[in-house]
Amino acid sequence: MSRTAASLRALPDRPESVVHGDLVPPNVHLDEAGHPVAVLDFGFCTTVGDPAFEAAVTAAVRDMYGPDAAHHTAELTRLFARELGHAEEVLDLYRKAYALITYDLIGTGPHDGHFRWCAALLR
Repeated sequence: MSRTAASLRALPDRPESVVHGDLVPPNVHLDEAGHPVAVLDFGFCTTVGDPAFEAAVTAAVRDMYGPDAAHHTAELTRLFARELGHAEEVLDLYRKAYALITYDLIGTGPHDGHFRWCAALLR
């Protein structure tokens, strides 16, 4: 935890915007043509922060527990880094921060999938 906190403090000043913190398909409202028109469900982890935090979390939570989750996270991380200009190491750091702030929000202990997922991000 102390390494992650120190690394976050060492980041240069970053741009800020509203960060949803749980940007997954069910939280994106599409119109009839399939174009995104709104983001729903603000509240879980909504705050003001670096847009790279949103990209980092979105890359990881799109497929958290599936057999190809690590591959999907890596692919989305590379895509977001390339297309949005975020450094991959910053995205990895923000995922660790997300793990620290959400590890106990969903389940109640080490047998919960979210807890294990967060612990793995911190290893």
